[in-house]
Amino acid sequence: MYQLVSPINSSLQHNKPYMPVHFKGKPILAEKFKFPGDSGHLVNGTWEFGPLPTDFKMPYVGWWMSEKYDGVRALWNGHEFISRGGKVYHAPQWFKDEMPQSTGLDGEFFAGHEGFACVSGTVRHKVPIESDWQHVKFMAFDILHGECLNRPYAERYKWLQALIKKGHKTGATHIDLVKQHEITSMKQAYEFYKGVLRDGGEGVVIRDPHATYEQRRSCTLLKWKPVPEQEAKIVGYVEGKGRFKGMLGAFKAQMINDRTKKLEKKYFNLAGQISSDFRARYKFSQGKLVSGPGSTHPVIGDVVTYNYMSMTANGLPRQPVFLRIQHKK
Repeated sequence: MYQLVSPINSSLQHNKPYMPVHFKGKPILAEKFKFPGDSGHLVNGTWEFGPLPTDFKMPYVGWWMSEKYDGVRALWNGHEFISRGGKVYHAPQWFKDEMPQSTGLDGEFFAGHEGFACVSGTVRHKVPIESDWQHVKFMAFDILHGECLNRPYAERYKWLQALIKKGHKTGATHIDLVKQHEITSMKQAYEFYKGVLRDGGEGVVIRDPHATYEQRRSCTLLKWKPVPEQEAKIVGYVEGKGRFKGMLGAFKAQMINDRTKKLEKKYFNLAGQISSDFRARYKFSQGKLVSGPGSTHPVIGDVVTYNYMSMTANGLPRQPVFLRIQHKK
């Protein structure tokens, strides 16, 4: 077990530890980085990118960038792991023993590139499966600890480096540091971004090294990642639940191979970010559609375009969002 000693006024060298402070606020959330070019798309499993826009001047030179890990966000409050929504993640005691005691951290549970399904399933068990947790790391990118929150990120990062280095010396192997890189030009940032995606990463996080920790969505923290689009065929409807009872809950969609444009034997529910007015065009009774939307909304047989976060291990889109009708039947 190890603790953070008070870093204010360079007192990392002092021996007096912080009094325990348990972070109970909201985590900082990132805005989208508005890159004017092609942020990348997959072609037969290979990332392809558009040219660097010649008329775009990088407004964030001097800011820092790091890989955006495709994992599960978690806050360590010094004693246990908490989700963004305030729920407890039940990690094994040996995993928690590797974390700094009484020191809050912000980070991501991570199980390697393309490991989202694995880590998501692992951390959501109320009774932890200890062998599965062996494959998980906590990638820390910030300190959530009392007066640290009001200090610039560059200072917090130095303290975080020292804290994790101290943990590694005590034998902690399931916690690691999210490495930061200073942005020197748009070209350098774009090459870094492309390299992250080609290595299997989700994207890049850009942050202001002078910013304090804001417990809300903040323009001092930006996420830069591609939003892949795909086509699917509408093959059915699912009635909504709760406040969407009697309306459309989701479309039943069949995947279309991006390369061959042929239908695949893979099906998923497509609903994300559909408005209540849109859903109300589809009227249900006892689970069956009794009134359709007319020609302006998708019906069975239409081909639609959607975007998604990434693919699951089963080859299905994660968090698919309906965008538009591509072709009418």
